[in-house]
Amino acid sequence: MRILDDLTEALAKDVFAIEVEQNNPELADLVSKSLGDSSTTMQEAFLGAMRYLRCDHRARALIATHITEKG
Repeated sequence: MRILDDLTEALAKDVFAIEVEQNNPELADLVSKSLGDSSTTMQEAFLGAMRYLRCDHRARALIATHITEKG
């Protein structure tokens, strides 16, 4: 469902930005629990989006480190 993807992607991007800025990974857990109280489908989509964002962030950090070490 497109609206589910759009909403959870936007929410995950916002939460991830705050998580990185404030070094606060607990925020995603709080949001996830709140979503799960209303919609487990939205909760799962949010958690998936958060995993993708975190994975991308780690991969980009690895690439940046590699470039710095080789440069």
